[in-house]
Amino acid sequence: MAATGLARPDLQLCLMLDDYGVWTFPKGKVEAGEGLEQAALREVREEVGLAQVRVIESLGASRYRFPLGDDIFKKTVHWFLMQAALEAEVVPVRSERVQDAGWFDAQQALAMLGYRNLRPVLRRALRKLASDS
Repeated sequence: MAATGLARPDLQLCLMLDDYGVWTFPKGKVEAGEGLEQAALREVREEVGLAQVRVIESLGASRYRFPLGDDIFKKTVHWFLMQAALEAEVVPVRSERVQDAGWFDAQQALAMLGYRNLRPVLRRALRKLASDS
């Protein structure tokens, strides 16, 4: 990862504290009739209150499995690089089981992410942002 991606003072990343006490990115399920980008925008609005957000590009997908009762649940999460207005405030939406939310610089976000599979997603985003500047 380019050091410039971590050192950019103008770059702030939105993280939320989930119901398990883990810092992560907003995510959720695609509802009937929605595309992936539409679902991502809706989930960001519903979980952290960001309504004026635009998708810049896809960051790929993560696939993982976890136990759910006696079964193994398979999940695919599609990630998007998004941009919010500079003055945008994040608000944890408790009804969506979000305990906290905030803006963090890249170094903080990388250290705080609680799910290992999210670090490559963040690194892809930082590489993309570094190549665009």
